[in-house]
Amino acid sequence: MVPTRFGRTRVNAVGRTDGPPIVLLSGAGATSTVWGSMAHALAEVGWRVYAVDVLGDAGMSVPSDEDFRTAEHLARWFWEVVDGLGVEKVAIVGHSYGAIVGTAVASRAPARVSRLILVDPNSIFARMSIRYVLRAFPGIVIPGGGRRRRLVEWEAAELELDDEWIRLTDLAATEFSIRNLIVPKVGSETLAGLESGPRIGIILAARSRVHRSHLIGRRVAAQYPQWNVRILPGASHHSLPAVPSKRLNHAVLGLLGS
Repeated sequence: MVPTRFGRTRVNAVGRTDGPPIVLLSGAGATSTVWGSMAHALAEVGWRVYAVDVLGDAGMSVPSDEDFRTAEHLARWFWEVVDGLGVEKVAIVGHSYGAIVGTAVASRAPARVSRLILVDPNSIFARMSIRYVLRAFPGIVIPGGGRRRRLVEWEAAELELDDEWIRLTDLAATEFSIRNLIVPKVGSETLAGLESGPRIGIILAARSRVHRSHLIGRRVAAQYPQWNVRILPGASHHSLPAVPSKRLNHAVLGLLGS
């Protein structure tokens, strides 16, 4: 548990203590536990891995009474956590909401980020599809009742998901309040703040129903040719990072080494 002015933050750490540090940020409601496979893979090749429960989201982090509601607050919290871990510069891997958080905090301190890898980032390069938003909205208004499970299973279509993880996301939706989740606006100014900072990689889920991944891939490649963009087959937005974990691990390791 890492203390910050905004509250105590739960960090699951693995890997050699002298290895290069990397922070993993999960999608909303998924909690840091979803990174089990990737944390293992990164630790095996020498990384010091920190999987973080984002403050204000589901998980074991505990907010304080300090005002915590803006993107600036979120960035201050993140860098206080990194400072509390005794680290100066980190690589960041973020999935979905975690990709938004990673982009926002990296743009405010680009010199402190060595690599930034965005895994099927939503609401950064394109809006979410109307069909997905209509499916997701009932679970936002009235959490629980299996709504999260139905959304994930619909979005992942015929992909085989881990039942224990689905159960965990159901519990996250019913046992934690994420209505005050800070969602930074990531626009062209935010992305411009990364130009002199980390090397950036983007991994898009080929079967995502949140957005049209191939269209986003072409758009990003045209606008930011210096970024490395990959389309991951056999993956949907909500199946990641658990399925297909081996392919995703391989892609992330490749981008970290590029």
